[in-house]
Amino acid sequence: MARERAERRLAAILAADVAGYRRLMGADEEGTLARLKTYRRALVDPKIKQYRGRVVKTTRDGMLVEFASVIDAVCCAVEVQDGMVKRNAKVPPEKRINALITLARAGWGAHHPNFRQIFTGSFIPGATHEPQDQFNEMQRRTASAEGAARNMDVVTDFDITDLLDKVNVPTLVTHVRGGLVVPFEYGRELAAGIRGARFVALEGHNHLFLEHEPASARFFEEIKLFLGG
Repeated sequence: MARERAERRLAAILAADVAGYRRLMGADEEGTLARLKTYRRALVDPKIKQYRGRVVKTTRDGMLVEFASVIDAVCCAVEVQDGMVKRNAKVPPEKRINALITLARAGWGAHHPNFRQIFTGSFIPGATHEPQDQFNEMQRRTASAEGAARNMDVVTDFDITDLLDKVNVPTLVTHVRGGLVVPFEYGRELAAGIRGARFVALEGHNHLFLEHEPASARFFEEIKLFLGG
């Protein structure tokens, strides 16, 4: 019995959801379901099999997968996300299916950074090892596993489109062109929905841009101009 309990503690649970599922279904239900089936058959299921995972639950927009080891779960998650990025390159932004893969509850607070590296690699893919390590540690120190998971559950699938025309104050919207966290077109749509909003495109791939890159200087320049400085 003791051995069985130990083996259970070693298992890692991967939770995968489709970011923006309700928006995608509202825009094109038939096409979205067809693309989901194709992505699962061609990418997700083969990766789960490759890393010896077991699907324990499925929903309309996601699944829970159990892996015998943390390393297998992380490798599967990273390769699925990489595969989604490559597939989305040829898909219009409004139709892209992005997988939100959550390992937070399983190991966010662990000293090994593989869990948090999934998110770090999305937010600052152009960073060197040192700032990525710092970002990993910042995530571990500032959020519990449960808090991180709840935050991701909430922020990945809400829609404020209907509220944009109610904004009646000067607005500045900035968005990085090559970011992996939020599609560039979403920034354009946000600005277009707010009367008189100014939209500024920033060059680069980092959602959280670094001090040395041009996007940083441009961002603070635009903030200064917006505030009348």
